[in-house]
Amino acid sequence: MRRDVALRLRKADKILRDPVPLDGPRVPTPEEEVTARWRDATALLGPRDGRPYDPRKPYAAGDVLLHKAYGMGIVEGVLSDNAATALFRDGLHEIEMNLDIDPLMPARILINPSRYRNR
Repeated sequence: MRRDVALRLRKADKILRDPVPLDGPRVPTPEEEVTARWRDATALLGPRDGRPYDPRKPYAAGDVLLHKAYGMGIVEGVLSDNAATALFRDGLHEIEMNLDIDPLMPARILINPSRYRNR
């Protein structure tokens, strides 16, 4: 008899602990909305449709690019001559473009030049 009572209590606790939407369907979080937007935009695209991201090249809205850190993304808009916004799986990111960079310069110097100055 005790076992039956314990099972009923466990089932009742589980029912009470499960979140039940009282006022309709669950509203997606902003992160889920961005991920859904990215999924819809890249549904028909593959890695061969994008070009590797290069900060020295110009980009336009709708360009598909492959970023080493963020993955595949789509340029949503151009902010200025040197910046654009791109939609990636984890959100919107501002990317640089049209930069006058020496391709032979090491990347670590580009990231934080003050760190590598002679002291």
